[in-house]
Amino acid sequence: MNQKRMILGIDVGGTFTDFVSLDLDSRELNIFKSSTTPDDFTKGIIRGIIDNNINLKVVSRITHGTTVVTNAILERKGLPTVLLTTKGFRDVLEIRRTTRGELYNIQWDPPEPIIPRTLRLEVDEQTDTDGKIIKQVDFEKVYKYLDPVIKENNIKSIAISFINSFANDFNERKLREYLQKIYPNIFVITSSEILPVWREFERTCTTCIAAYVGSVIINYIKKLRSELKKNNYNSNIFIMLSNGGSSTPEDIKTVIPQTVLSGPVAGVIGAKEILKVIGEKNIINMDIGGTSTDISIINNGEYLLAGEFEIEFGTVIYQPVIDVNTIGAGGGSISWLDNMNVLRVGPKSAGSFPGPACYDKGNMFPTITDANVVLGRLNQEYLLNGKLKINKELSFKVIKENIADKLGISVYEAAQGIIDIANNNVANAISQRTIQKGINPKDFILFPFGGAGPLHSSEVAEILEIPKIIVPLYPGVNSAIGLIYADIRYDYMKTFVKKLNKDNLRKLIESFHKLENYSISKTTFMENLLNEEIEIVRTIDLRYEGQTHELNINFNPNLKNEELINDVKVEFHKAHLKEFGHAKEIEYPVEIVNLRVALIKKIQKPIWQKINKKVKEIKEIRVRKVYIKDRNDFVDCPIFSRSDLMMGHVIDGPAIIEQYDSTTVILRNQICSVDDYGNLIIKWC
Repeated sequence: MNQKRMILGIDVGGTFTDFVSLDLDSRELNIFKSSTTPDDFTKGIIRGIIDNNINLKVVSRITHGTTVVTNAILERKGLPTVLLTTKGFRDVLEIRRTTRGELYNIQWDPPEPIIPRTLRLEVDEQTDTDGKIIKQVDFEKVYKYLDPVIKENNIKSIAISFINSFANDFNERKLREYLQKIYPNIFVITSSEILPVWREFERTCTTCIAAYVGSVIINYIKKLRSELKKNNYNSNIFIMLSNGGSSTPEDIKTVIPQTVLSGPVAGVIGAKEILKVIGEKNIINMDIGGTSTDISIINNGEYLLAGEFEIEFGTVIYQPVIDVNTIGAGGGSISWLDNMNVLRVGPKSAGSFPGPACYDKGNMFPTITDANVVLGRLNQEYLLNGKLKINKELSFKVIKENIADKLGISVYEAAQGIIDIANNNVANAISQRTIQKGINPKDFILFPFGGAGPLHSSEVAEILEIPKIIVPLYPGVNSAIGLIYADIRYDYMKTFVKKLNKDNLRKLIESFHKLENYSISKTTFMENLLNEEIEIVRTIDLRYEGQTHELNINFNPNLKNEELINDVKVEFHKAHLKEFGHAKEIEYPVEIVNLRVALIKKIQKPIWQKINKKVKEIKEIRVRKVYIKDRNDFVDCPIFSRSDLMMGHVIDGPAIIEQYDSTTVILRNQICSVDDYGNLIIKWC
């Protein structure tokens, strides 16, 4: 094949690295997994490509979701970083928002800021809120106290965040230029590059994150590109962003913080594309992987966007992100007894190595996967179509020694307890998330994916009284599927504090045009496209006069002046009523806070193919003893192969459906049917 007619999605998870390849000519889609290599993620990626005979010469595009940035922040493995900030604002990262993570726990201490106080230095400069430079930076003075700190602490990165730089970045820009000449090997980044908006804590924190992990992600991408090139890949690689789009490596510097959550949000994109095909609009995504569960909502066919993401208390990324809530409950989550001898599950995980005890790699603590193996819910001999051998005796042993014997109960009761706690933890997280959004889970469909999502979906749906479950054709690699559907997208924003009225309309539209031109000039990829190839989405942050927080509203500059003001006001009032349950009268003054622009380049989307219709009734491939909770005993349970299922097949519970990338459990009072595209539709009898 001379032409490059294959696309590849690669999602690095906590336990497995998932691959999806799609031949654009034959429409053949292949999936495979490789163990994640935490010491060097590129090893697991290249191993997976080689082991599965992927010819990179015919691959035209790779889109990659990675946990590199998230791990570097949580594990404090970023590079030694200095923060240079305006005199008097050294402790912004410490003060945060003047709130507490646990209000009534007097023994609670907040996590340490990613940059310690000794590495936060003050600069005697001043810019007023209108952008007037009151005092310029004395470069020599800064050098005199900065240089010893750099040498003593082996500093590799510098963040610059001056107060009011959103109004005029002159002082930040000039200091950056000076430092880049003095320290050419140190990564320097400014808040006006990353986030030119007010809110000094959010802007400073986001900039510090970009500086702290900037070289980590840039060096990782360089190494990955180099390793791919050694294996004959010469096209571009796109990095998944938390806003639902992707970026080229050349433009990654301006969107570094948005590489957090790149894997989980890809799963949301995958779910959305499947919904389009089958005609559903309202679902709750439940992505259970090896280390965590990610929960998100698609309402009326659209995923929800949040204005920020808090990785941990006080570590905030103030940029658009698909609204995903993560809890520590995955297949590798470890079960343990606390000081009161109460059974707990997670958040600590066995990860990819050593993994669950049944993987026989040295872990001697029980995990959720071990509980599923002991109860017969998972294949007790192998997973991944035989590539991963399972030692069920080890699962039995670690649950017996660590849980059952200490509680004076049977191993099977202990294993069921682990499953029950995990299911309730996930159900509680879903309940809290949906109630916060004014959504009743009973009115939505549960859409489980990830390797362990379908394994637990029936019980979670039962707890929440969700009437319908849809299990996609390839649930275990749904995030990797989402990667091949992700458009290229860049988000930019700028503070613009004015009243929303006719007097400010001309200035508002001019400012939008300036932001659009600036955004295109900042992205190499978009700058090289024709204007008609770029879709521009404009939104505006509004609030009632006197409020401190705002709502994001669509902005259509093509409407006439009167229509434009009225349209935006009406939409804001509707959004306020929906979000908070009340709204002011239409004449009440509304204030503009931020302007936002999203640059989007649509990619060619793969088309889902219908599967074959059934020609005969489905037969189980084997029968296995499976522990049934309400009977408190094992029963003979039919096991089906997902690859044998065709359109129109129906399976009555209890039953288990096994496939390469996941396992689906169907309860005794459920019925499962297969739709036109191979999705499992599970309902209550």
